[in-house]
Amino acid sequence: MNDNSEQGTVPSATDFDEWLEVMDPKLAGFGALLADDFPNDFSRASLAWLEDVLLQAFPDIAAVHRDEAGDFVDRCVRYIGETLIRGFGGSWEYGTESKDLFAGVPYVRVDDGVGIPIAPFYEITALVDRRTKTELTSLYDTLDERCRERRSAEAQDAPAARETPRVSASGPDAPLREWLADMDGKLTAWRDEHLARDFPFDFSRDSLAVLEQEVLTRFAGRDEVELPANLGFTEGAVRYFGETIVRGGFAEWRWNKEEANGGDATPPLMSLFLVAKTEEAPEESVPLRAIRLAALKRTGDKLVKVYDRMRDSR
Repeated sequence: MNDNSEQGTVPSATDFDEWLEVMDPKLAGFGALLADDFPNDFSRASLAWLEDVLLQAFPDIAAVHRDEAGDFVDRCVRYIGETLIRGFGGSWEYGTESKDLFAGVPYVRVDDGVGIPIAPFYEITALVDRRTKTELTSLYDTLDERCRERRSAEAQDAPAARETPRVSASGPDAPLREWLADMDGKLTAWRDEHLARDFPFDFSRDSLAVLEQEVLTRFAGRDEVELPANLGFTEGAVRYFGETIVRGGFAEWRWNKEEANGGDATPPLMSLFLVAKTEEAPEESVPLRAIRLAALKRTGDKLVKVYDRMRDSR
């Protein structure tokens, strides 16, 4: 975030792109700024914990705007937004026009069926002003209720023959196990359907550069990555990118349990992330975000950069 910008803002679309690019490194060190017992897991409970921290740190809104609070507030903005995205689906957005509700401020639009934009920075100033200690959890609960209502309505409207089967395995990690099951078979099927015969399907660092070129060829921008017609390719790209890092011995798959959504067979792609194998503060990366960023920035090197960062964090 530009030091010369107003607190909580990003002055241009280019700066917003750069702000997104450092999302994972910023979040990787977030827990270390708080305390050892902070539940750094993008859960509802972690939002309650964070709200207490913010109330202790800021006696009033003016304190939030002080320059010395800039980095901490920025990381809190990121964490709140990512918790909502990982919990309910959605994405970060940014507007520069005066007509935009949150012009110049990163905001989140979640998949709750309503689509009202949420600017975490203004959620912070609101909770500091109101001091109820329940602002963030109330927001989370409201979105959770909307998402449940939307899923219930969709289930009632859908033909019985198209209902999604539930996971046969029990337990909170069943969706992750389903994601990992027969990974080789799913990747082979993806390769056969979506990739050229000369694609270097060897889980190497160099193959990620080729994969990124495929992303750039298929997608004119970030918004196309998750269009329904493109999800077959995108899911396979998430698998291949993540497995390349995992098979290099640098990380392992994890997922955000807040995304269980009643036990659906496969967790939402945004809930899947990689955690580097390190004894220090773990480095994390969300493969879907890396692919989105590749489609947005179009530099051809985003996937390789994540690979290098995860490798070098060991």
